[in-house]
Amino acid sequence: MSDSFKMLYKSLHSVSVEYLTGINRNNIKKIKDLIPQIQQFAIWFLAGNKFGVEQEEYQELSSSLLQILKDIVEALEQEDYVLLHDAIGYGLLEYLKLFMEREDKLDDSL
Repeated sequence: MSDSFKMLYKSLHSVSVEYLTGINRNNIKKIKDLIPQIQQFAIWFLAGNKFGVEQEEYQELSSSLLQILKDIVEALEQEDYVLLHDAIGYGLLEYLKLFMEREDKLDDSL
């Protein structure tokens, strides 16, 4: 599972960089193609407090992730590139980064 989330991060990061640098501003299809992996990550994240944070903080993180997912869906439906890339670049990528940092800490402790 961790490798697929790392690949998702790399893919979304690449799409985000392409958008921000102007290389590819019309990359909705690339993000649509990643929806199954995004869904897999969201289900994993929302299935329980895997980070061991306080329950209240986990609830806030979960609510925030759900809002990010709603923004992604809305942006795709309306073909709103700005909202889409804000939700990806400043939202979903941050959650994936949390996962990767957690995985790195677990690897270091072994």
